[in-house]
Amino acid sequence: MATLEFRKEDLVNLMFGDESPLELVEAGKWGDEGKYSHKDFIFKHEGKFYEVTLDRSGSYFTDYNYGYEYWDDEVQCREVVKKEKVVYVWVGKE
Repeated sequence: MATLEFRKEDLVNLMFGDESPLELVEAGKWGDEGKYSHKDFIFKHEGKFYEVTLDRSGSYFTDYNYGYEYWDDEVQCREVVKKEKVVYVWVGKE
């Protein structure tokens, strides 16, 4: 698995919509796991795509603590590619 280091500041700016040298391609939805949740971000750098995940704890009522507060100044992000995925689901019969 190919990885590359990125500056924490650039990643945080990317995730919160501030100016960043990285290009945001896709932001997932918050995956809620009770007190904890996470969100994946796909970004582009020099023609390649990378993924970073932001974790948070807390709640809407008590504020959130974000995991990036504990990251090093340089963050390892894995290179990703977009692939087609076929999913089957059960639906009501018409």
